[in-house]
Amino acid sequence: MARRPALVQRTDRPARHRRPHRLGGAVLAADGHTRATAHLADAARPPDPLYVGDDWRALWLARLDALEPPLADWLDAPAAPAPVAAVPTLAVAGWSDPSAAAVLALAERSTAAVPVRAVLGPWPHGLPDELLPEALRWYDHWLRDLDTGALATPALRSWLGTRWSADDPWPSPGVRQVGYGLDGPLRAAGTASEDRWVRVRSPQHTGLNAGAYVPHGRPADRPPDQREEDGRSVCFDSRPLPEPLELHGSPALTLHPDPLSGGALVAARLCAVAPDGTSTLLTRGVLTLPAAPAAPADPDPVLVLAPVGATVPPGHRLRLTLSSTYWPWLWPGADPDGFAVDPSRSALTLPVHDPAASTDAAPFRSPTLPLPPPLHLTEPLTARPERVTVHDIGRREWRTELSPATDGTRTHPDGLVRAEHTVTAYRVLTATPLSAQARTDRTLRLERPALGWDITLHTRTELRCDATHLLAHTQLRAEEAGNVVFEKEWHQRIRRDAT
Repeated sequence: MARRPALVQRTDRPARHRRPHRLGGAVLAADGHTRATAHLADAARPPDPLYVGDDWRALWLARLDALEPPLADWLDAPAAPAPVAAVPTLAVAGWSDPSAAAVLALAERSTAAVPVRAVLGPWPHGLPDELLPEALRWYDHWLRDLDTGALATPALRSWLGTRWSADDPWPSPGVRQVGYGLDGPLRAAGTASEDRWVRVRSPQHTGLNAGAYVPHGRPADRPPDQREEDGRSVCFDSRPLPEPLELHGSPALTLHPDPLSGGALVAARLCAVAPDGTSTLLTRGVLTLPAAPAAPADPDPVLVLAPVGATVPPGHRLRLTLSSTYWPWLWPGADPDGFAVDPSRSALTLPVHDPAASTDAAPFRSPTLPLPPPLHLTEPLTARPERVTVHDIGRREWRTELSPATDGTRTHPDGLVRAEHTVTAYRVLTATPLSAQARTDRTLRLERPALGWDITLHTRTELRCDATHLLAHTQLRAEEAGNVVFEKEWHQRIRRDAT
């Protein structure tokens, strides 16, 4: 059989069918409107007169007139199928990246006819430098017909916090599913034994310490110590572990909710709690409970958490937390009353990895790379913090502002000067779910001083919500040499449900 072209595949689609920009049946508040604002600004860029000539202005004005903001189309996109490799695939992601689930799904679907090799490491979003030699070896095997040993590697290589593990096949026979009941091995402190239901009713700012939905390696992307989030949630703790615990795969939480909790959002986090109380996030997941009460014969809903590769040291405790909101990752529901669960009929299942069942994989090392093209970066004199949170005690309001570290002015080798500035802001009242608001402002300036060419683009996306819709207000303003040449606004109502 002839060899087929190969690719290094990265996808943000998880293994199960879902709609893009939705998570567990809820609408994502994180990332989507920020990317939509940047997308609109990039689509509004003019042709470069250095390469196009005097026709650039007419082409630009026609382009501006045809633009539409992409957010509504993104949220209305159809459900994404489970990822399937159509060609031999090297699938790579970091554990904290939303695409980690898709990488595991691809590894599970590897066949002799369409082989998949997967790598999950301690990286943010993007192909890490350490994997460039591996990608080259893969391409050389399939595209240049060289014997590089690409297929001799195991199905899955994973960083588990203390070592690189090689598992072949995947799923690994060395991973067993271990159940932890929420009324036994995991237990909520302070819950009366005669009370069947544990109620979860979180303040609306629960989730402020979630970190970035799509991490890019910036310091503020990583979720900090989770003790504040734990205090806003219901916690189920284990006893201190007597020995190290390797986790490798996707935990699953089976919940028995109160029938009156239909439509509520369930956000679950799994943390490792050190003897000094430090709470480190391992993984998390969300689920919107079915709106209609379940029939007696219906199975309990199952919340699948994001894949995790980690080693929990001895003496640490496992902590499962439940909250009824997760802002600003997700738009809150209209009902602030949360939900209730029966711990005696709920359980967490963990993928526990036996270290003896896998071999240690060789570590990946950064290659020596050629120098990039010369690019002069002028940083602002007063750089904004990447993430700032303000609590207005009088208004009972929480505000968070994010500003990417990539902002600044860049002078390219051909003389183009590009300046960017972006601020994303979220706000919510502690006790009012539908007070949630999000806004992104982006300014993009393009200059060619030698030609006297000076273009500035301003884009803004503002989002509010009601019980059934997101209310989007999008603005675009284009300037040439400081003079406004185009201005347009859009008002859209976007359904929140996934129908």
